[in-house]
Amino acid sequence: MRRLNMRSFSAPALDALWWAMEDLQPLFSLLEGFRIEGQGAAETFAICGPILEGECNIFVKYAMRIRFYSMTTESNIHTSAYVKVLRATSRSCLLPCLNYLQCTIGSPLLLFLISPLLRLFCAESPSLEPCDIHTFIDELGPVAQNLKCLRLKLPLTNSILQAVIQAPSLEYLSLHSENDHSLSVTRFFEDLSSSATLKFLRLAGAMHIDNGPSTVPMLSFPNLWDFKLEPKELLAVKNVTSFFRYAKLPWLAKFKCHIALIATNETLKPDDLSDFLNTLGQATNFSLHELDFGRYQKAYKSKVGPTIADLPILARFQLLDLRIPFLNPVSPGDIKFMINSWPDLRHLELGSLQHPKLGFEEIVRIANGLPRLRSLRMEFIFRGLPSINEVPVLRHKMGVLILRLFLAESSIDDPARLDDPMVFARCIDRLFPKLELPNCGFLVPNGFDTSPWTRIGLILLQLQGARNDQALRVDGTSKSDTESDVSMS
Repeated sequence: MRRLNMRSFSAPALDALWWAMEDLQPLFSLLEGFRIEGQGAAETFAICGPILEGECNIFVKYAMRIRFYSMTTESNIHTSAYVKVLRATSRSCLLPCLNYLQCTIGSPLLLFLISPLLRLFCAESPSLEPCDIHTFIDELGPVAQNLKCLRLKLPLTNSILQAVIQAPSLEYLSLHSENDHSLSVTRFFEDLSSSATLKFLRLAGAMHIDNGPSTVPMLSFPNLWDFKLEPKELLAVKNVTSFFRYAKLPWLAKFKCHIALIATNETLKPDDLSDFLNTLGQATNFSLHELDFGRYQKAYKSKVGPTIADLPILARFQLLDLRIPFLNPVSPGDIKFMINSWPDLRHLELGSLQHPKLGFEEIVRIANGLPRLRSLRMEFIFRGLPSINEVPVLRHKMGVLILRLFLAESSIDDPARLDDPMVFARCIDRLFPKLELPNCGFLVPNGFDTSPWTRIGLILLQLQGARNDQALRVDGTSKSDTESDVSMS
């Protein structure tokens, strides 16, 4: 590895070679005294003897080339080697120009890597020592004034949270707690020093929202653009509503939140959800383009959810992406509402708490009414198909299509209808000729795993292949005819 500093390399080439590192042995190998100590399991690298001034200069020169360092494996460089180098170079940071640091192992060596130029720090491991992390982040504030991105997925403690809260100018912050330490979203927002600069915020794991009002008159996040709340346990919709009554997020474009519905098996209180959406709209000036309530969760114990008709306030948001997993069966009127409200919709995912009532004709309506849709995930019931010639041939650019088909027994077992999967695939292909089939799925209920319906993706792939072959054949024929005409003339 010492050849990385050979004179045959130009300075730009050396900069490229040393820009990203996963192991610091090549750097320490620039020192003559760097060698193996011990044997077997006790084998480690250390520095023997003094470090000369010339070696210090070379070491620092190459250390300054490293901008990205990924700590993914246990280092066999003894801590004393770090201490000796820092003492000899009169520096407090081993990699003074480090911009990006990623850590997936527990190591106190992090404390030697607090660079004043650090812009991103990512730590993801349940084995990380909380004391090392909170000390590291605590020191980042006064040293790394340009730190913009902080992503942590580890057991959170009060000390770590306090250190994060004090970071002065973050733009991207993601915290995923891997223990049961519950984060108070309300208190976190009240104390966060980066409130004026933050653009992206994701909180996941154990969390709660306080029942009472905020102690701060207004929680202002003037630049927050993307906000995700992904709790370990669903948040009560009333508490989320209460939180947004004291929040101002004028530029928020994307919001994701896992909330709990207040309902029994017979009745629902849609007013709670409507109140939440209204409060969310007022806090964001109805600027949201993406609204995501997550995927279906077993915590939705109720079998009754809202309908789109229960939530007319949704029309005030100019949505491009929408995901709701807890609706009552979606009706044709709901589809019409969405087409009229959001003609530029790009991503749509609808989940029902009851069996669906939509038929294939609503898929046709979606294809016609939402020409910019790129992904669709929904459920529908198979009640037969129109004639293939009645299905429009579109140039729709839908890429991802995931449909859950609820089939009547007759649709599976009736010999007279064994061609239904082929007809269905042909109808889908006429609507959506650009499907990215590895990303698509056509799901049938358990018990029908051997049904031809499970092979719809393969049928679509064959249809696309045949169409592409035909296009090549036509192009080839045209080219051949042209060449023939030229030669004859």
